[in-house]
Amino acid sequence: MAEALQEPRPRARRTSAIGPFAEVIDRGWYKLMQYINALIGCLFVVMALISAFHPDPLLWLPYSIAAILSLLTIIVADMESPALHRVLAVMTASLMFFFFAGFFANVPTTADWYKETAGWTAVFRLLAAFAMIPILSSYSCLAKKECREARLAERRAFFSVPDHIPPHS
Repeated sequence: MAEALQEPRPRARRTSAIGPFAEVIDRGWYKLMQYINALIGCLFVVMALISAFHPDPLLWLPYSIAAILSLLTIIVADMESPALHRVLAVMTASLMFFFFAGFFANVPTTADWYKETAGWTAVFRLLAAFAMIPILSSYSCLAKKECREARLAERRAFFSVPDHIPPHS
C-alpha cells in the first residue's frame, strides 16, 4: 500500500546512450577535432608557402583558402549560425573537389611522375583533397548541431516508457 502512494522517481535525462557523461565526452571529441583542424590548417599554410615560389603565380591561393577554412573551424564553433556553417561546408566541399580535379588533371602519365616537379604539385593537391575531409566533417557537424539538440531534447532514452503510463509494481 505504501508503495502505491509513493510518487514515481524522476527519470534522469540522458543526452545519448553512453550515459550522463556523454556531453563531456562529446565536448572532448570536438576539442580533439579542433586540434586536428588546427594542425591541418598549419599544414595548408606550409603548402601555401612552398607553392608561393612555384612558376604558376596563383598556385598558393587554393592552399591559403583551405588554411583559412580550416582555421575558421575553431572560431565559428561557438557561433549559433547554421546558415553560416552550411555556407562554409559548401565552400569546403567545393574546394575539396577542386583539389581532386586538380590532381587528376595534373598527374603526369609517366611511370615516375612523383619524382618530377609537376608530380609533386599533383601530390600536394591529392594530400590537400584528403585533408579537407575532416574540415568538411566539422562544418557538417556544426550545421546539424541545432537539429540534433532539438531531437535530443524531446527524446529520453532508447528503451523508455512514456511519461503518461503509470509504473507497475
